[in-house]
Amino acid sequence: MITKTVSNGQRSATATISEETKFIFSDAWDYFHAQNLGSGIVYISMSQGAAAGNDGVIAIPAGGTACTSHGFSANTVYVTANNTTDVVQIIGSSSAISPFKSATGGGGTGETYTTLYNGSLDAYSTATLADNISSYKKIEILTEVNNSAVRGYASRDISVYPAADIMAVNKVYLFDGSPNSNNLIMFPAQNQVTNWSVSLSLLRIRGIN
Repeated sequence: MITKTVSNGQRSATATISEETKFIFSDAWDYFHAQNLGSGIVYISMSQGAAAGNDGVIAIPAGGTACTSHGFSANTVYVTANNTTDVVQIIGSSSAISPFKSATGGGGTGETYTTLYNGSLDAYSTATLADNISSYKKIEILTEVNNSAVRGYASRDISVYPAADIMAVNKVYLFDGSPNSNNLIMFPAQNQVTNWSVSLSLLRIRGIN
């Protein structure tokens, strides 16, 4: 078995599942979201020995996503795969809402969503996006703040902006979980984002066309 220890304060991890892999997070989460980035079927479980057909094991096809709902806070999840080269991303969350991209928008809109960034981002840190925001009509920004110093404290915000508006001012304001305060997100370049406020346990940026 391989053990993947997730750095302190981080909630997202990606690994190649060459054999059963145990993800250990520094924080406990009510849900683990998994995305299969490989070409075969992967299996996730809250117990060691995740295998097809076993009770409590979720099978995820290539390109698919799934979420555990184990009913208790946990910091460990187990993953196996059919292929030794399959890659899986695991995100710990206090919400059952999927942090991964959707193929189309809800309500039959026909909109397509492309994930430009999906992970944590420390305060005053800059990350590179997967594409320029100018390539999209709208930009969806989801933030989640988890404060381990306050038991059970978490906040979540999701907003959609016209991409042209973001490019015009290079910044947006988002609720950061603190009363009467905002989280300032800057776009120093069309393919970059900078977090100028509290550390974000999750920042997901998606382009919409």
